[in-house]
Amino acid sequence: MGSENDNRDERQEDIFKVPPADIFRAFLDQTPDHVYIKDRQSRFVMVSRTLLKTFGFESDDEIVGKTDFDFFTNEHARQAFEDEQEILRTGRPMIAKEEKETWVDGTETWVSSTKAPLFLSSGHIAGLLGISRDITEHRINEQKVIEQNAIMNRDMESASNLQPMLIPGEIPRHPAVRTAVWLRPMAAVGGDFVTYPDEPMQRMLFFIGDVAGHSISAALFTVLIKYLADRRGELYAGDPRKFLNQVDHSLTRRIPDGFVTGLCGHFEQSATGMDLLVSNAGHPDVLVCRRETRKAETVRLRRGAVLGLGLEAASVVDRISLNPGDRVYAVTDGVTETRNPAGEEYGIEPVLTRLGPLMDLDLHDSLKSLAGDLAKYREGAEQQDDVTILGFEINPDT
Repeated sequence: MGSENDNRDERQEDIFKVPPADIFRAFLDQTPDHVYIKDRQSRFVMVSRTLLKTFGFESDDEIVGKTDFDFFTNEHARQAFEDEQEILRTGRPMIAKEEKETWVDGTETWVSSTKAPLFLSSGHIAGLLGISRDITEHRINEQKVIEQNAIMNRDMESASNLQPMLIPGEIPRHPAVRTAVWLRPMAAVGGDFVTYPDEPMQRMLFFIGDVAGHSISAALFTVLIKYLADRRGELYAGDPRKFLNQVDHSLTRRIPDGFVTGLCGHFEQSATGMDLLVSNAGHPDVLVCRRETRKAETVRLRRGAVLGLGLEAASVVDRISLNPGDRVYAVTDGVTETRNPAGEEYGIEPVLTRLGPLMDLDLHDSLKSLAGDLAKYREGAEQQDDVTILGFEINPDT
């Protein structure tokens, strides 16, 4: 062990015996960076082996006295010369400036360039020392990222223009049931959706839901879901549970690591007004506001499994009796989970409290007013989830 330590100590001592000029020469021969020394006229005096080869020379003597004008276009060489003369005049270094080098053969490269005044023993500036590190690949990758971001932003803009045209799409008219929608995604596009599939009996069939996640992929799935829902609507025979299970079957294994909550229903004439038949797939309960009492309540629905997992377990159908003037609201969880700056959720109780007084407003205006309450509750905090409110009103003259 002692002999090994002695040999290591001898090797360590060797470098201290080497003349500084030889150490510097070894540095110039081995560094991968472009290192150079120039005189006060910006002429090369000494360069690293890497830079020598880049210029196409084999001998140090070939580079001495040449300038950037011998290798680069006038535009780049002129800028480099002016930078160096400013350093020599002021004594202030230039640190890690990113420069585009344009070579006389048309090649373009990028470097991170550091230049500093070179003081010798006299204390006067004799020239300058420069180190240029090639960052061409980094700049190319950076430009690719910029271009990809630009493409993504254009795609996002296109998606944000397209999604409102498709979701909810055309608002249907029904002689006994009025409807309105308020949908506000947290970003340019969202994962909430509302659609009114056209079905043979014209019973105001609706489907509201929420795709897990908030990325553009979630928004793309809303378009797929609308397509599936519209196709199912053409064959709808009055069973919202079957409708949800069919959608579930079509979505299974198409949403990686995700799922969809959903609520589907339609309206039927009853002896006193209208009945809402509804099936639930992991979605929040519906809210009913009675015209007679002007009070809102939560209607607890039997709850099924979410869609997209292949469980085909939408809830059995619940029937809700409604009188003329009554209103029904279906929301996504972005409503009740709206948070203020302190992180406190809005909750369901404030929603129920507000719905009664909002009976004085037109149905659409009532949704808009409720959405305004949510915005005030946030107090300027960023919206954390998509917000969707779907409303129905039984025509008072029914």
